[in-house]
Amino acid sequence: MERKFKNNPDFEKQFKEFMNEYESLGHMSLVNSRSHTSKDQNFLPHHAVIKPSSPTTKLRVVFDASCKTTNGTSLNSLLGVGPKLQRDIFEILLNFRIPRIVFTADIEKMYRQILVADEDQKYQQILWRNNSSENIRTYKLKTVTYGLASASFLATRCIKQIALDDKDNPNLSRVLQEDIYMDDLLSGADTPNNAISICKDIAHVLSTRGFHLRKWNSNSTEFLAQFSEHSSHDARVEFSKDSNESSKVLGLFWNSSNDTFGFQPSLELTPPLTKRHWDSPIPQQLTEDWLRFQKAFNAINYLTVPRWVILTADNIVELHGFADASSLAYAAAAIYCRQKHNGKIKVQLLVSKTKVAPVKQVSIPRLELCGAHLLSKLFKSVLRTLKYYTFDVFAWTDSKIVLSWLSGHPRQWKTFVANRTSEIIEVLPTKHWRHVPSKENPADIASRGIDPKCLPDCKLWWQGPPWLRLETSSWPKAESSCDEASDEIASQGSSISSSHINTTSLTFSETKTAEETIIRWVQGFYFQEEIRSIKKQISLPPKSPLRSLHPFIDEHGLVRVGGRLQNSQLPFNSKHPIILPSQHSISELLIKEQHIAHLHAGPTLLAHVLRQSHWIVGSRKLINKCIRKCLKCNKFKTSTTTPQLMGNLPKHRATLERPFFSCGIDYAGPVLIKCNKGRGTKSTKGYIALFLCLATKAVHIEAVGDLTTDSFIAALRRFSARRGAPRHIYSDNGTNFVGARRKLDEIRKLWLSLPTNEAISYYLSKSSIDWHFIPPSSPHFEGIWESGIRSVKFHLKRVFGETILTFEELTTLLTQIEGLLNSRPLSYVNDSDIECISTLTPSHFLTGDVLLSVPEELPSTSNHRDRWELLQKIKRGFWKKWSSEFISSLQPRKKWQDAQPNLKEDDIVLIKEEGPPGTWPMARVLQVHPGNDGLVRVATVKTQDSVFKRPVHKLPIYPN
Repeated sequence: MERKFKNNPDFEKQFKEFMNEYESLGHMSLVNSRSHTSKDQNFLPHHAVIKPSSPTTKLRVVFDASCKTTNGTSLNSLLGVGPKLQRDIFEILLNFRIPRIVFTADIEKMYRQILVADEDQKYQQILWRNNSSENIRTYKLKTVTYGLASASFLATRCIKQIALDDKDNPNLSRVLQEDIYMDDLLSGADTPNNAISICKDIAHVLSTRGFHLRKWNSNSTEFLAQFSEHSSHDARVEFSKDSNESSKVLGLFWNSSNDTFGFQPSLELTPPLTKRHWDSPIPQQLTEDWLRFQKAFNAINYLTVPRWVILTADNIVELHGFADASSLAYAAAAIYCRQKHNGKIKVQLLVSKTKVAPVKQVSIPRLELCGAHLLSKLFKSVLRTLKYYTFDVFAWTDSKIVLSWLSGHPRQWKTFVANRTSEIIEVLPTKHWRHVPSKENPADIASRGIDPKCLPDCKLWWQGPPWLRLETSSWPKAESSCDEASDEIASQGSSISSSHINTTSLTFSETKTAEETIIRWVQGFYFQEEIRSIKKQISLPPKSPLRSLHPFIDEHGLVRVGGRLQNSQLPFNSKHPIILPSQHSISELLIKEQHIAHLHAGPTLLAHVLRQSHWIVGSRKLINKCIRKCLKCNKFKTSTTTPQLMGNLPKHRATLERPFFSCGIDYAGPVLIKCNKGRGTKSTKGYIALFLCLATKAVHIEAVGDLTTDSFIAALRRFSARRGAPRHIYSDNGTNFVGARRKLDEIRKLWLSLPTNEAISYYLSKSSIDWHFIPPSSPHFEGIWESGIRSVKFHLKRVFGETILTFEELTTLLTQIEGLLNSRPLSYVNDSDIECISTLTPSHFLTGDVLLSVPEELPSTSNHRDRWELLQKIKRGFWKKWSSEFISSLQPRKKWQDAQPNLKEDDIVLIKEEGPPGTWPMARVLQVHPGNDGLVRVATVKTQDSVFKRPVHKLPIYPN
């Protein structure tokens, strides 16, 4: 550095002045000799950056924190860069075009106003001496310095914190967060007085935090005069109001006198060429072309663009975007602001953007699509920036192929087109896109280029096509690529505004309108002949699948089932469900939605739920297909085998009894339960007790805190209080848990102790309850409540999986599952029977109606006896339906249809257990227990150590 000083005295003077100022302001200080010997320190090289165009600091010393040390690391490699906290330059410049009165300022020495913690200053040390005759000294930099990776974040974070601290002044906080880019302030207001007020507030707030504003400029002479009078001397800068003088604003030249943007491009080659000779001379034609372009390019220096874009909240403002592409330009887009001002339609160019075409050849239609994609991103940025205004949006392209792509669903196109169309439609739905002739498309100028001399007078570029300044009736009209139904779908909703970019959930009316529109389109596509026949009031075609349904069209244009239930008291949607074809994906989506909404319900329950509102032709096959495709359901499928003929139903299964007069009980678990919500809470074991009515298959589910006697009695008391005390309780004797996991042994011990426990025995005798055990290791004897346990686990696993719930959350979920299980149809839902919409469920015996349906009022009567007789009549109707439909459905044997040879006493058998057959113990049959039909299903066997009672399918005969 000192060698440079000798060669350039002026450079030496400026460098030393900068360093002396740095030390005099307290931004660096001398390090004493003792702290200098510490190993935990870092030194930064420094060099000068010269900027002759700067009006204040032409030379700035920068400290190189990216310089690697002897261990191969640098300070910047260890520092975090930090997230972005300020808006893009594009958004700030766009926002700068909106106010009528604008002003700019600069924060003086922004980085150096932020103090670094004392313990971290040792990592910002430099070596410096003011004179070559002095010893080299060590200095530490006390503030954020130029060249640090984290410098930008630290500075902007300080500004953000000031805005948060002063959030009580929303206008000031907004300016600090939205109108500052690094150390440059660009803001404005509608009047000079408002601008002056904002400036005073900003200058005062920032100065109290050590940030001083300077280099003030404005397009208002009143602002400059008033603000200069009230501002401090270190914040006032005088500006010449010469019309040719311009100041730089985030890379653009802004002439505050006439309030216009200008450009000063340079074609100078920097750094200068070092090669002395060309290998070959430049062709004469190329030389002439370059000189001609260089001369024409200078015309850009005389091009000016008005800064102020007039936007008024009182008038409807439209944004018109144009997209185009050519083989030269990858994509081009231009957005114009159109509104009525003082009775005239005014059009102004707001923003534009162009990209160069890639080296790899791409087809013109795809480039046109890229232009539309760029336009959508530009719209999104504009609407996000101008979020305080509402706009009507119009997008124009001269490519009918692009319009065709946008009118179709993205999934039907190839990946390149699908990805871009989906992103475009997300911002600009199909209804906003229109066709414009190529000669009237201003984006064509950006994609193909124009002579710089002609650009200032090009009205198509600066004001858009002529018809933009006319009424909408004069706009180009072209046939839409969407059909009538697609137009109807596309027309749902309202015009885009900045508040619609990120919206909340749809309302019920919006969802219902969209659903009806889509269903009308689907029905019109698949049931054209049927709809035509209904409108003409003639018979449906003989082969129509809807012929037996006697369909009609409601006031919304939807085809519904006519059927024979018009006089029933069912809701309208249940009497006349909407008809849907099984071929269209909407039917599959509807089934999937209900399947998940009802906790992954099975085919029967799912068919019953769907019939409440929709009639899908051939639904059974489609429902099974959807359930087979459900990933969660496939994880839990199992299969079993049985050897002996299925036995007759027990007495309590086929006898008219009140609900839960005879019931089965089983435990499931353990499940982990949290004591309360929040982090760090411990979890405990909990269990699920299921009571199932043997006659009606109604279920009652209780959450049990532990496996103590008191907890079981409490669960039984709660069950009896709500459902009535049972007369008979059936359960297994717990030996099916032998060999299971250790945590299930606790359930087995509880189960074995129940009948002999003194407290339990007293409660059972007091309540006149008889307890019955099924044969050991015979889960099929308790199949009805084992099925209930499986259904509970089925829904529980699919909804919460391994999530740990609180006791309240578990109780709520179990009650919901109980409602779902009690709403399952007891009999088969016939897909082709129109009258089987309302089927018998366990909930009919509990509440008199389906738990999932909307309750309906009974006919009112003033006589209590008449009302009681009406209820008894309804109840008898349920039991009659139970006797005629449900019991008869249990008549056939769905499996185990072949009788097997009976076991005989003294037969040698193996006792089937968990593990490979080689480990099963050998036993001798002591006694057989035949049923009423003479078939043996249970036998008592003796091993070397003990005597067991087992079902025959657990006793394979030992081979001779």
